[in-house]
Amino acid sequence: MNVHLVLALPRPKMLKRIFQTISAMGVKQLSLIHSARVEKSYWQTPWLQDDKMNQHLILGLE
Repeated sequence: MNVHLVLALPRPKMLKRIFQTISAMGVKQLSLIHSARVEKSYWQTPWLQDDKMNQHLILGLE
């Protein structure tokens, strides 16, 4: 079953835990969106870089 999760961008500290959790749950696609409560500075977090995301997605698969 393919699951596509649409999520407002959380705080950067929560983002790495979310990556691990969704990969453990088998979510195939994630869309992070901007909502009224998302601070613009959250989009500058280093956790959105490909290497950091992949690192935490792999940890969730372990």
